[in-house]
Amino acid sequence: MGLRIITPSNHCHPGESRDPYDASSGKKTADCGNEKFLWVPAFAGMTKRVNSHSGNAVIFVLLAVALFGALSYTFMRGSKSGQGNLSQQQAKLAAQEILNYAQAIEKETNRLIQRGCGENQLNVFNTVYTYYDGSPLAANNPNSLPECNIYKTSGGKINETIFPDSYVIPASFPGTIKYGHSSVRLVNMLGLGTTATDLVFFMPHIKRDICIEINNILGIANPSNLPPTTASNNSGGYIGTFYVIAANDDPTNSFTGKYAYCVQNTSDNVYRFTYAVIVR
Repeated sequence: MGLRIITPSNHCHPGESRDPYDASSGKKTADCGNEKFLWVPAFAGMTKRVNSHSGNAVIFVLLAVALFGALSYTFMRGSKSGQGNLSQQQAKLAAQEILNYAQAIEKETNRLIQRGCGENQLNVFNTVYTYYDGSPLAANNPNSLPECNIYKTSGGKINETIFPDSYVIPASFPGTIKYGHSSVRLVNMLGLGTTATDLVFFMPHIKRDICIEINNILGIANPSNLPPTTASNNSGGYIGTFYVIAANDDPTNSFTGKYAYCVQNTSDNVYRFTYAVIVR
């Protein structure tokens, strides 16, 4: 920024054909046809009148930034408390993110099986996902091989994703999976395959709006615009053995035969997402 001292008129700009500043001089003169001007660096106070409009614009920008920051803080504060509401678009994006993660685990599991890992050799142990009390969700599979690990902290390829507080409803009662965490465990998927127990991706404590959007993406009906319900919550940890687990009930016949769904458990009102990884 600088001031031009011009004689007698000005029809060009300094530095059109060269740099107005260089190492050889602190001020430069230039020819504009037959006119001369002297380019003088601007100092504090010299451009106050010229820049009045620019100053106003800067003030408006700063006010806008401050307002955006205040709104963002309010949203994040509500989200962390578990009470913040997501817009429908935000809920859709969150639902798709959770589905994508489940699909990545399914794809990696199938890859390991294709490379020779047996169903009883898969290892879902990791050092990230825990119960509410901090104990690990899964133990090491004694039948596993190093090349059959799923999660990265055990030598596999899947990063352990902890979903943000804005996706979940905090739960603080003992014996539950910590909110934002997920697991690969055993569930008997009603109406899929045989009556044998299946291996699934399982994530509880999801917010209702996200649960609804998961079902919308999967084409599963949400009765009265609410997730389907079940009175049972039958699942178990996997450490290489597929033991018998009873199927969960489906009173509205909403998720029977579906490979993935999100339901509300009426015994504790927790919304749970289940995605079949291996159907047996």
